Amino acid sequence: MTVISLSTFRAQVDGLLSASNAELAQHIRDIQIKAAIHRYNGDNPLLQADDVTGDGGNYYVIPTVLSSWVEGASRILDIGYPAAVVASDDTPQYLGREDWQDDFWAYGSGTLTRHLYFPSHAPAATETFRVSYNVPYGWTAGTITVTVKQATHGLSLNDPIYYDGTYWRSAETSYNNLATHSATTITDANNFTATELRVDIPQQDFFAICYLAAGLICQALATKYSRTSDSTLSLDSVNHTPRAAEFAARAREYLALYNEHLGIGAESEDDIMAFGAFGDWDAEPTWPAGRRYLFHGPGVR
Repeated sequence: MTVISLSTFRAQVDGLLSASNAELAQHIRDIQIKAAIHRYNGDNPLLQADDVTGDGGNYYVIPTVLSSWVEGASRILDIGYPAAVVASDDTPQYLGREDWQDDFWAYGSGTLTRHLYFPSHAPAATETFRVSYNVPYGWTAGTITVTVKQATHGLSLNDPIYYDGTYWRSAETSYNNLATHSATTITDANNFTATELRVDIPQQDFFAICYLAAGLICQALATKYSRTSDSTLSLDSVNHTPRAAEFAARAREYLALYNEHLGIGAESEDDIMAFGAFGDWDAEPTWPAGRRYLFHGPGVR
């Protein structure tokens, strides 16, 4: 993994866009860079494995036992039980998909919480099971700072923030939206320090993510120009339609480069698309459209 700052992404993406990088405001381009990371999270998620000690029960609170679980983004991939000991050359043993359920919701301490449920197993306190799951690549405050003087800024320590071209503003919820910086020092009501965000991703995918971000920005520019009507009175607007087509074409090129790097949608000429496939719906419910098992009641065949 390599920690890469937002400004590093910005410099590469702006280079791909060339003179076009000034046609959308900087904070809008930053949003598209973060959107590219968000999509990459789904295309090539970070994998995590945690060992969990049993307690003799069938239920385990997922946010408690899985250290890096992110609700809405993570999902369990497999469970080894008992957890193999590498030093002993143990052979890994994995539970079948029918042996665990990761979407059982129940109240605990007054809060509705996701539980891991074992319908047929109750790991003892002397046993350990290993859970593999995916987590998103997250943005955190880095080391690049800027000292800001802004009257009555109204920010609090560690607020996710961004610059809209005139003022620094709170991004309100998390690093995964508008935020480009974090307010790491609040000197007083009129002064603070903004620290740029960075993300920990595989270095070999850096340029592919930049292609994706450039493609998203070109899509936004194509939309911008497609909404501008030609005018018979203003000569400076007659090229809006060609500009929309130009950016749409560039977007397709950049997105194709991203997909090619990650092997998304790659098919050879000899590949034949199947018209159907066999699957065990009782044991392998699909993700993400549905996670619950089919139930055949009495008399159903």
